[in-house]
This record gives sequence, C-alpha cells and structure tokens, in this order.
Amino acid sequence: TVTVNNAPVSGISFTQYLASLTGTVSCLGECGDDVTIYVTSAATGTTATIKHSETGAWSIGSLLPGTYTVSVTHPFWCWKESEREVTLETDSVLPAFEQSGYLLTVDVSHAILLNFSIANQEKSDFGTFSLTKSTNRFCLKKPGIYRLVPSSCYLFPEAPYTYDTASPVPLSLTATEFLVTGTVTIATDDASMDVAVTNLQTHSKVPLKDKTKKELENGAIEVTYEF
Repeated sequence: TVTVNNAPVSGISFTQYLASLTGTVSCLGECGDDVTIYVTSAATGTTATIKHSETGAWSIGSLLPGTYTVSVTHPFWCWKESEREVTLETDSVLPAFEQSGYLLTVDVSHAILLNFSIANQEKSDFGTFSLTKSTNRFCLKKPGIYRLVPSSCYLFPEAPYTYDTASPVPLSLTATEFLVTGTVTIATDDASMDVAVTNLQTHSKVPLKDKTKKELENGAIEVTYEF
C-alpha cells in the first residue's frame, strides 16, 4: 500500500514474484552422488541441475511462475516414477521420488529367456525375463549378487552369468552354437547303441553321449541326447 499526501512519492519498485520448489529422494540404500535432479522450464526450455543433501532433500529457488518438468536420474537405478510435471504458482513441495530397484542392462545376440535368482540371509528374489535380440533393460528389486542363466536352444559358453548391483556392468550375451535336444526310445537299455549327428554338407559325424535315461511305464527306456 502506498499513501500519497501532498508530495511526490519516489523509490517505489515492483519485482516479479519468484517461487521455490523442494522435494526428497528416497533410496533403497544410501543415495550417493550419482542421483541427480533436473528441473526444466516449459516456457524457456532451460534446465537446472540439482544435487540432494545427505538426507535426500533437494531444493531450488528463484523460479518464475509457470510449468516445470522435474526428473530424477541414476545410471544404474530404476524409479517408481522418474518424472513429474508441476505448475508453479507459489512455493511448492513435490512428493518423494522413490527408487524401485536396480537396472539390469543385457545385450543379447538372440531372443531368449533369462532366469535370475538371488539368495541371502535376509532377502531372496528370483524369476524370468524375456529378452529380445538387441539391448534389454529390466529392474531388479533387491540389491545383491544375481545368478543369470539363459534358457533357450542356444549355447552361451560363459553361462551362468553373475551381476552385482553394487558394481553394475552391462552384460553382453553371445550365442556360439545351437543346442539340439532329442530323445530315443528303446525296448531295453542297450549300451552298444550309438547315436550321432551327421553334417549333410561335409558328411562328418559327431557321436552323442546320453544325458539322461528314464524308464517308461511300458518298460521301455527313453534316452535324451544334447548336441
């Protein structure tokens, strides 16, 4: 309020209202230095980079009223929600960004199923991911060292693989051979029977060794081979 009596009034200035935006980051362990928050203005396209405190809190001030996109990143983590849009009119507080797990990146030469498992005293996790040829990304819910086993008709000579969420490195899975499985049913267990795979182009033969034997209800023997 300005009161004008019988003399000029000077020194009056008007300034644009500037707001602040605050929030927190909730991590499964320590947030560390790799978590970054970005605030981007829809009006200007400019982006501010913010680091959080030891408690996960972050804040930015001197923002003009308007619409902003706020996002959180970490190169090897995944989030329940990594981006939010907010219309800023007054000082505002955003809900916490919550880490949902640890990012697993796998580049594979063929489409396969990948079985994963982890077992510790206080936590366990297991399941199967469906991978397509090329780069795949999945979220592991718990920290630890995972055992990864491909399930397919391809041979991966380095399997099983391990993945440590504390030292994350993208995995590259390259199949070197096709896996062929077949069964032969015989009346009795005949040790003299030979099974081989013949290359029709070179006519070379590769003898196979039986992997498993199973007796059927009719007394016959089912022998499984792999090549």
